[in-house]
Amino acid sequence: MPFPTKDGSKKFGSRFAQRKYDQHHGAAEKPAEKPAASAGAKLMNDAHESQETPEFESGEQEGAQEGQQQQEAPEQVVKQHGKAQHVHVSHDNTNNKHHVHSVHADGHVHDSDHASAQEAQTAAKQLGGGDQTASELPQDEGAPEPDGFKMPRLA
Repeated sequence: MPFPTKDGSKKFGSRFAQRKYDQHHGAAEKPAEKPAASAGAKLMNDAHESQETPEFESGEQEGAQEGQQQQEAPEQVVKQHGKAQHVHVSHDNTNNKHHVHSVHADGHVHDSDHASAQEAQTAAKQLGGGDQTASELPQDEGAPEPDGFKMPRLA
């Protein structure tokens, strides 16, 4: 039982071979053309905008304002949500972008962008509580470390 190709130029004894041939050599289907930006498209956008509810529109405006607000200072984030449990710093030196991502115990996620690597590292230290001096850190010699290891007394 032969399997003809879509263009009818060949017949194969295997459906697999016929489909493979059609996939690579068959008649190329034209991709869907994108409609040109025209007055009709503008009318469709205007019609869509006019159908939005006032609640939706106010939510859109609020979201736009959030994106324009200044970033919270790391000290404020730590003061409000506690020190971060997880801090990740990523650097894109070619585009000179430095991003800090932190997750706090109460579930708050904080993201900030910085102009230099030094600024990003400083913010990460502050978010993680690493800027505390040794006198501010809890000093309990008998307490286990955060990973559960308890240092044995050697003397």
